[in-house]
Amino acid sequence: MWQKIFKRFFCIASLSLTISSPATAVQNAVEIALTSIGTAPTSEMGKRVLSLPFTVRNAAYRREALAQLPPNIRHHRITEGKLLRRVEHLIRPVLELHRRSDKVELYLYQDKIPQGMLFRECVLVLSDSLAGTLKDDELIGIVGHELAHAYFMDEIVAARKRQDGRAMRAVELECDAVAMITLRVMGKDPGHLLKGLQRITVMSKSKSYQSSSYWMHPQIAEREEFAQRFIQLLEH
Repeated sequence: MWQKIFKRFFCIASLSLTISSPATAVQNAVEIALTSIGTAPTSEMGKRVLSLPFTVRNAAYRREALAQLPPNIRHHRITEGKLLRRVEHLIRPVLELHRRSDKVELYLYQDKIPQGMLFRECVLVLSDSLAGTLKDDELIGIVGHELAHAYFMDEIVAARKRQDGRAMRAVELECDAVAMITLRVMGKDPGHLLKGLQRITVMSKSKSYQSSSYWMHPQIAEREEFAQRFIQLLEH
């Protein structure tokens, strides 16, 4: 039942990302994402998010994904220590909330660049500079964002194929929405996601780092506008 409701909940998103018309042509990524989300009480949004379908990857697929990680990540895995234990402790309830406890493997690695990604939908990759700098609830928000990518893979693939930066940024903002809903459902302040994103932005600038996929990610000003407006929706 909830899967059908959630599909209706995000049906506008698919239309916004695939149909070109004078109305959608003038919308920015923030408006597209907000339109796709609509309005609903936090409890209803939470139920919709938690019932959203995603592709389940088996152990063999996860082993293959681990072997295909880039060398700079694969050769610097952290397999013990206080930071790893902290991250495992923090993400466990997030994985449980999103029904991923035995479906996603954590991969913490050494890198001065703050990075996080959900690799091939089954490996949660986090650099130690990101995990070690973010506060607990900020990291939970970032993990919620990364897990959300698995929910929108069709839209992500379509946007990448078309090299549609606006559509890709809208999907990223929808992932931000899932992260903020995750925080709220867990009894935490959804604003911690934005604080984490701001912290990552400052860290990246200090290291003069810009990802090759920068065109697909919203600027921090877009994310701030979206977060502020979405949090207002959650307050009602």
